[in-house]
Amino acid sequence: MKKILPILLCLNTFALVDYTEPSSYSPAAPVQRKAARITKKTKAPRRQSSQKFLELMATFKSQSFKSDTGEAKVSTINVDGHIQTNYDLYLDFSIPMHSGKLSEDQVGSSYQKGNPKVILGLNWLQFGSAERALTLDIYGGGIFSSSSDFATQRTDKIVGISTSKRFYNFGFGLAYELNLTGTSKDQLEQDIGNIQQLKAQIGWLVSNDIRFILNANNVKISESTDAGRSSRLDQAVKYAYIKPEVVLTLSPGVDFHMMALFLTRRPKQGLVSTDAKLWSLDGFYGNSLSAGLNISI
Repeated sequence: MKKILPILLCLNTFALVDYTEPSSYSPAAPVQRKAARITKKTKAPRRQSSQKFLELMATFKSQSFKSDTGEAKVSTINVDGHIQTNYDLYLDFSIPMHSGKLSEDQVGSSYQKGNPKVILGLNWLQFGSAERALTLDIYGGGIFSSSSDFATQRTDKIVGISTSKRFYNFGFGLAYELNLTGTSKDQLEQDIGNIQQLKAQIGWLVSNDIRFILNANNVKISESTDAGRSSRLDQAVKYAYIKPEVVLTLSPGVDFHMMALFLTRRPKQGLVSTDAKLWSLDGFYGNSLSAGLNISI
């Protein structure tokens, strides 16, 4: 749902107009000559787009939750990227690293690799002026297998559709995303079904240096269909959360993000397990705090 961030930046229009009055000159000679009038051609309005072709963001997230084995505390460093092309195609990628302990008696570990994510999207349709733009995007990609204490050994496919509407300093967005989960190579890992997410986003450009974004997400994790697995999710998990975000512009092309995630609907007790290794899925393991730095070119 990063689509709203670019459309919230205002487009500036400039016009250069000649306000000088025409001058006339009458010489003392009998023959009067009119001074040549110099007319400056007014330049056409120039519109400067705020859309960036490359964005990189490093985020630090801290979260903790209580499980059957005690309290787990995990920190995550995420490197996200967005590449926009001139052909209505874009590429998003995410590389997470996790650190922490999954139980009270476990010694905290150093940072380990998570599951990388790659998305290829198409800016399918766009209507209206820049101030009232309506967009529709479709995308697909995958979450790739990795091996660590925090990463799943599944490879999941992703398909989704998103739309956004800008109204001057405000932006609104909706998206539906479906994760088609694969089968893990690790027999001890909890097997789960497909993951569905319905996302909503509201953005407000408070000033040139401050933006406010409110994300809301409803998540459903289906039960496992593999009856032969010893560790499997036998009941669907549903939860929802909101994530307010404040973006401060430090300098042109550099933004500082502050985020907090709060569960508005918690999953049923006993259904959340660290064996599922869903640390990259926001909200599954509870509330979290995040801060990040975004650089755009």
